[in-house]
Amino acid sequence: WLLLPLRRHSFRPAQLADFLEPLLRDGRKMITLTDVYCLYNRARGIDMISPADLRKACELFEPKGIKLRLHQFRSGVVVIKRKDDGVQNENDAVVQMLKESGRGVNAAQAAKELGMSVAAARELLKEEERRGTICRDDSIEGLNFYFNVFSGFKEE
Repeated sequence: WLLLPLRRHSFRPAQLADFLEPLLRDGRKMITLTDVYCLYNRARGIDMISPADLRKACELFEPKGIKLRLHQFRSGVVVIKRKDDGVQNENDAVVQMLKESGRGVNAAQAAKELGMSVAAARELLKEEERRGTICRDDSIEGLNFYFNVFSGFKEE
């Protein structure tokens, strides 16, 4: 039996969705595809999947009626999130958090507050900065983002 070729097990999107549902239910809004790859393969032990198989399975979420979906940020970072959560919800949460706190946050603080990975939080912060609702301060203390109090003013 040692000489028999290894046969690939069929990998189904539903298996991945079953694994991800608890992760996305426990306060986490989105998870990067890289994190999913690491967590899923760690859980599987020696029966690991390739990055290509993982991506293909994720791309089949919507056609298969699974309530998860892929979202790709401008930078190329790919996250998985619940289908009913729009990116605008997370963007609004970032702005609201900064508006209410009155202080700046870095990506790690935003990630903790919003329940997502640092990479996903950084992408949301950059996205909101491009929209002009928040601004950045890149100093020796690091990169911090603040609510843009001047965004409501219009040039005359």
